[in-house]
Amino acid sequence: MSGEPWIEKGLSTPSTPPVIGQAPTVELKMFDSGSKDETSKGLDVLVYSDSNGGKTFFAMTFPEPMFFIDTEGRANKTRQFHFPNKSIRISSPLEIRTNYKTGKEVENAVDMEKSVDNLINSLVDVINYIKQTKITSGTVVMDSMSDVWSWIQEEGKIRLAKAGKVDMAQFRLKSQFDWGGITNKYLSVLLSMKKLTEYGLNVVLTSREKRVPDYATVSAPVKGQESFSDKIKTQKDTPYHISTIINLDVKTIKTSEGIKQKRFAKIEKLESVSGDFVEIENITYDKLKEIIDKKRKELLGVEQK
Repeated sequence: MSGEPWIEKGLSTPSTPPVIGQAPTVELKMFDSGSKDETSKGLDVLVYSDSNGGKTFFAMTFPEPMFFIDTEGRANKTRQFHFPNKSIRISSPLEIRTNYKTGKEVENAVDMEKSVDNLINSLVDVINYIKQTKITSGTVVMDSMSDVWSWIQEEGKIRLAKAGKVDMAQFRLKSQFDWGGITNKYLSVLLSMKKLTEYGLNVVLTSREKRVPDYATVSAPVKGQESFSDKIKTQKDTPYHISTIINLDVKTIKTSEGIKQKRFAKIEKLESVSGDFVEIENITYDKLKEIIDKKRKELLGVEQK
């Protein structure tokens, strides 16, 4: 034995052997200094509800400039009628075919491959713009992640079918598929968006609420005991990557002026801590930010004034 562990283990010999008891001088290039400030990051929020629950409106209450990737085709109407003076740029990635096949090889009217390419290119455009302009505030919205997940699933099947790796007819009959590549593509979109919070931008993701239909043979989860994946219609790991999750609900309330509908938000996860925190009427970014700032101070042990 040589007595030199780096030689015995097949490692190259250091130019200067280490001195026992002396701290190594090797630079940790892949690690931070331990001084990153979480409070300087933007918020990452997932908001979900049934249709017309107010997800798009809530997202547009966040700070400008706003970059809005709209898969549902509703964002422009909300911008025009409710936020006409706000800096909101909208990308609509859905691609409709102008010519599509009929007969034996019927094609969907939606070009799913092009739609997914447009979606990813929209996100790349935003990331490059943020890096080049060095902006440190604003908001990036993906409306909705329910569509992102369904689009990427369908696009993955089509690409594999074209490559001869899966038979679409048999797939629909047997529902057997390797989800690895499809899930990785979806998560690359999700994590690329979350990374933007490190530049100081807020990230808002919307999703539709998952409901068990009346005709389903599988019983619904017990009320109050559902997991996030039971309630949110998107890829099952999505909620675990997001710090704050909000459920929007429209309630019919009897008042002295008659029957009225009011919008409420229930915070179900706050700064990575799950629980039923608070219910807020007509939630906005400002109301949420006040709650999150208070929670961050509690987590950091800062005395409240």
